[in-house]
Amino acid sequence: MSNCTPSSDTHAYVWEQFKLNPDAQYQLIARNLKRLREYRNQADYIDKYPGLSGITIIALNLSEEVIATLINL
Repeated sequence: MSNCTPSSDTHAYVWEQFKLNPDAQYQLIARNLKRLREYRNQADYIDKYPGLSGITIIALNLSEEVIATLINL
């Protein structure tokens, strides 16, 4: 396995690096990144997204949690 980041699908590569690490902090980041990706995909591809304002708040909180966890690694 190469240590180089692939030129395509970089987001999936980054998520996978966190997912593969058994450390609890890395696993938390992986879970939160996965949820954020799911929310973004829904927002991008679903014409009517019920509860969007609530999901937006959740997504912002998850983003803040990812950033805080990264800072503490």
